[in-house]
Amino acid sequence: MPAFVDSHAHLLATQEAFERLLATMDRLDVERCIVVGGGLLPPRQLSRQILRQPTQAETQGLTCDNRSVLSLCEHSGGRLVPFYFANPWLDPKEYRELGPRFAGLKLGPAVHGVPLDSPRTSAYLDVAREHGHPVYLHCLDRDGFRVTDLVRLAERYTGLRLILGHGGIGELDYDGVDAIAGYPNLYFETSGAFKHVIQYAADVLGASRILYGSEYPLQSAAAELCKVRELTLSDAEMEAITGGNIRRLLARASS
Repeated sequence: MPAFVDSHAHLLATQEAFERLLATMDRLDVERCIVVGGGLLPPRQLSRQILRQPTQAETQGLTCDNRSVLSLCEHSGGRLVPFYFANPWLDPKEYRELGPRFAGLKLGPAVHGVPLDSPRTSAYLDVAREHGHPVYLHCLDRDGFRVTDLVRLAERYTGLRLILGHGGIGELDYDGVDAIAGYPNLYFETSGAFKHVIQYAADVLGASRILYGSEYPLQSAAAELCKVRELTLSDAEMEAITGGNIRRLLARASS
């Protein structure tokens, strides 16, 4: 089997974190890894924001150091692939400027509390469409943040590739899989989902719309990879999920 590609991990913008991530990749035979900036919130605070809507005052200052993440990635020999982590409270001017050096866009509704149907979200999606970028984002169980709200975005932005992070809402979101089934521009990322739900997604959506992701370092990359290896798949389907699909998305973004 060829080396894996991790479709979602976090990178603190330090040399130590950079070296630790590359060492983890070497240990697991991961060829390339998509990364976004991490550490904007302590995990305990993030868990509280998942359960309740934060205020603008609490979240508008949570801005990723995208330039430092980009610099580290550009010194990785192509192994680390940066996605721009947007703060929708800000104008997308920087993303528009730096976009050609990134491979995609990350939105964190749980971090910034900006709904998917907000004009602030649309402003970044419009720029992502200009750059030809895939977009990775999370859904939550409240109005404006649900998988059904993501589906409405997919209907509006038919040419945009949207990645549903963490298997939808919670680890057992069969309804989320069903909701995105009819939208070929929506992809399912595996980190956090139960193995049985990933298998269901592969059966319903087809392996070509499933992306292995680790959610490193909040989750064990080895544990997430183990779940995928336990799926009942052909060799071709396994290769697609663990590398082929995200390679195709990245190739489209750079073309």
